[in-house]
Amino acid sequence: MAVCFRISSCGKLLAGSKQWMQAGYDVPMVLSISNRITASAVTIAFYLGPLVYLFGGKDFAGYYAMMQSWGPLGHTLIGTTKFSLAFCFSYHFCASIRHFIWDIGQGYAKLQVYQSGYAMLVVTLLMTAGLMYL
Repeated sequence: MAVCFRISSCGKLLAGSKQWMQAGYDVPMVLSISNRITASAVTIAFYLGPLVYLFGGKDFAGYYAMMQSWGPLGHTLIGTTKFSLAFCFSYHFCASIRHFIWDIGQGYAKLQVYQSGYAMLVVTLLMTAGLMYL
């Protein structure tokens, strides 16, 4: 998939796949779709986790130790799971605050939409890094 660049209507340089650019997908649209995807992932995780605990062996420490004993594969699996949950939670949290600000009637100017989108991504990455450190 080739990456192409174009200038958005507010003067920003945008990178993306040729198909996305031809279809007219823009940064705010992709961020909005991603918000719904991360909401689904967070919802599944928060419902599935307790169900696994309820119907499983109820030995989280044992499962964690078993996965750590797998060596690099276990540590990679733990890190990937932790990153996925932290990123989805952080992204959805930040995007929800952004949508709340829109709900109160602020931030509708095109430049503000782009600025808040990029700011949301930066805060998401910082929150994810913070949660990964825990």
